[in-house]
Amino acid sequence: MSSRVAKIATGNGHETTPLLQAIVELPSGARASTTGVWFEPGDTPYFYWLIPQSQTHAAVGFIAEDGKTARTKLQRFLARIGLKPVEMQSARIPSYTHFTRPWRRIAGCDVYLVGDAAAQVKVTTVGGLVTGLRGAKAAANAILRQSGYLKELRSLQRELSLHLLIRSALNRFQSADYDRLLDLLNEKMINLLGVHDRDHAARILCRIILAQPRLLSLVPGALWQSSARISGCCSILFL
Repeated sequence: MSSRVAKIATGNGHETTPLLQAIVELPSGARASTTGVWFEPGDTPYFYWLIPQSQTHAAVGFIAEDGKTARTKLQRFLARIGLKPVEMQSARIPSYTHFTRPWRRIAGCDVYLVGDAAAQVKVTTVGGLVTGLRGAKAAANAILRQSGYLKELRSLQRELSLHLLIRSALNRFQSADYDRLLDLLNEKMINLLGVHDRDHAARILCRIILAQPRLLSLVPGALWQSSARISGCCSILFL
C-alpha cells in the first residue's frame, strides 16, 4: 500500500483508516470459542471486537476515525470491560472509493495493483483478504486473456461499491439504530447470514431485504434512492 510503485500508479496513494487493537489475557471462565462485538457510535462508526487467539489470549480492538485519540478510547473501553493490554498493535488500512483505479500504463508497461495496494478492502469491516485475492485473480485473468483489468474487475468493484453504500448508512447509525437492527433480525435473515459470508454481500443483500423489508426503514433519506435501486433488483434476482 505504501510502496513507491503503488503511489505512482494511483496518483498519490489511498486514504487510510487507523486500526488499533490490544492483545489481552482472557479472564478466568471466558470461552475461547466466543467472539464479542460492541457497537459504540460515540467512539467509532465501526465496532469494537474481541477475537480469541488461543485458550488464554484474545485480540480486542476497533477501527478509529482519528488515530490521535484511538489509544485513549481503546484503553477506556478495556478498563470498562475489565481487561488489561499485554501488547498493542496498530495499522492503517486503505479505504476503497468508487473512483479507485488500481492500474496504470507506465513507460510502455501495464501496472496492475491488487490487495491493499489497490484498496480492494471492504469498508464495512475493513477486511481485505478475500477481496484482495479476487483482485489478484482479476489481474491474472487480464494478463492471460488479454481482456483488460477493468473488465475483469467489474464484479469485484460492484461488491466493494455495495459495501461502501452500506458503510455510508452505518456511519449515520446511533445506538438506537443498532438496537432496532438487532430487533429486526428474524429466522429467515439468520439462516441467510449463516449460509452466506460477508465477502459476497451482493449475492444476499436482496434476499435479506425480502426476508425483512423493514430494514429499509433504517436507511437515511440521502441514501434512500440508492437503496431503492438495490431492492428493485430483487424481482430480477428471482426471475
